[in-house]
Amino acid sequence: MRANKKTEGLNKGYLFDGKKREYDAPLSSYPRTSFVRNSYFSLNGDWDFAVSKGETLPVTFSKKIQVPFPCEALDSGVNLLPEPDDILCYRRLILLPDEFVGKEILIHFDGIDYEAKVYIDRVLVKTHKGMNEGFTIHLSKDTPKRFEIIVQVKDPSDSKGQSRGKQSLDPSYWTYTTTTGIYRPVWMECVPSHRLESVKFTPDFEKNKIVVHVNANCDGISKLHLLNKDYEVKNNVDTEIDIGEFHLWSAIDPYLYPVHLTMEEDEIDTYFAIRKVELKEVNGHQYLYLNGKPLFLSGLLYQGYCGYNNLTPASIDEYKEDLIKTKEMGFNCLRVHITRLCEAFYTLADQMGIYLIQDFPCGGEKRGLIPNCSPRVLNFMNCEKHVNYKWLGREDEKEREEFLYEGNLLLKELHNHPSILIYTIFNEGWGEFDPSKTYRRMKAQENQMLFDTASGWYEADESDFFSVHTYSFPKMKRKNRHNRCFILSEIGGLGLKYGESPYQIFCGHGKVKKKEQLSKKIDDLYENKIKPQIQRDGLCGVIYTQFADVETEYNGLYDLTREHCKVDVEKIKKHNQALYEEFEKHMKQGGK
Repeated sequence: MRANKKTEGLNKGYLFDGKKREYDAPLSSYPRTSFVRNSYFSLNGDWDFAVSKGETLPVTFSKKIQVPFPCEALDSGVNLLPEPDDILCYRRLILLPDEFVGKEILIHFDGIDYEAKVYIDRVLVKTHKGMNEGFTIHLSKDTPKRFEIIVQVKDPSDSKGQSRGKQSLDPSYWTYTTTTGIYRPVWMECVPSHRLESVKFTPDFEKNKIVVHVNANCDGISKLHLLNKDYEVKNNVDTEIDIGEFHLWSAIDPYLYPVHLTMEEDEIDTYFAIRKVELKEVNGHQYLYLNGKPLFLSGLLYQGYCGYNNLTPASIDEYKEDLIKTKEMGFNCLRVHITRLCEAFYTLADQMGIYLIQDFPCGGEKRGLIPNCSPRVLNFMNCEKHVNYKWLGREDEKEREEFLYEGNLLLKELHNHPSILIYTIFNEGWGEFDPSKTYRRMKAQENQMLFDTASGWYEADESDFFSVHTYSFPKMKRKNRHNRCFILSEIGGLGLKYGESPYQIFCGHGKVKKKEQLSKKIDDLYENKIKPQIQRDGLCGVIYTQFADVETEYNGLYDLTREHCKVDVEKIKKHNQALYEEFEKHMKQGGK
């Protein structure tokens, strides 16, 4: 198989010359894994598909697309790199299951990039903008057993400044081919008229109680069955409940409290966990603590890309295998890099005990070379006063407001996942704006979380971390101006093209030709350049770039398809264990 880069038009991404794989039901497991209702009908699979330049709904559809793979993905089957002015049209004829007939129905679109219009029997019922959060359509009891859905989608990608992660119309180095259209599950459930919509669990450590907020579409009383007891809580207000001594969650003991929630005819299975993440000063350095104990994070940059299918896994088993491989190598953390993944990923991390640093998906207009790189090479530029709208592509006020709205929504929707310890707001000046002000806003919403305001450079006046990206000079001592918790949030990135790959271009932060060379460089990096910084500088965490190859970036520990591991797993595990032991020794010595 070969990945061919398009040379005409604006979208110059990559397409594969292989054949799509057929699935009976791609990504068909229940998608809302932390709020499970006993009603589910997947709409993934083949949809009719057409592309046009105008808003008029097509009469005929000439192709089939395998949803939820984006049209650029191999397994979508359409082999398309859409232009920014293209309008993608999806159609599916729905035959309701008998148990759905005569009931209220919710149709969930978990992710469409970027602007969607949804028609039911050719009547517009919903418009939505934003790739990272899903949306829902409510159908009444009178919905006919058979009806038609049409979804129109257009996506400007990086020709505009909306949040898009690493997508680019002309991908190279650290940017990747676009992900356009439906790229997460589409599904239905039937629901009662009075129904539960979400639930939020927040520990109150001072009172040793749990604050529960049940969000429903009506006032009234809901019941929680928890620890063999029943609790009554009022809808839409905070309620404190006493569950006795807390059983704390950690990677060593990823304990989850299962909850069965009921209101009238509606029933939900959910869960929560209790853990306390904070910073403490020891002998002049700030350190990361979990549940009252010092914690060292050793992790990998995780882009969320799934082989030949961009941001869409064929099943949640792909996520699970990645998490298993992470633990096998001795890493305890993944940094989910400037994208948001399907919810199943976060539930798996909760269950398996893997710490997460969750980045906000980035956006902004394109930036020039000087504003993007100057803080990396000129230390006096590496501060907040040099962050401005024009330099970093944030002159559009509506796009700034959209980023803030999406950030607040991200915090709200991922609140119950204990695996997330840290949020990264901005990465390397990519669309960065008002960093300290944004930090205060996000911290006010999630005051029990930690925030890395500006990962890499343009060091913010207000942040919980001194966050450094260093590929060229990893051992260099850096001035921690604000005496913050020190993490190397990107390091390594050593490139090795290994195994079969469809991409001809090869990039990384330094290249090697053999596994033995890669092994020696990683040995030197961890033993001689990372480990000494624990004692010298109070280092609290390190994120190696990266878990797996993505497009032309051959700097993963695994290749694109995860068929080849480029490193000795046991050797990497020993490096990680050495870091944990060095940190434990350092803290036992009082951080000296």
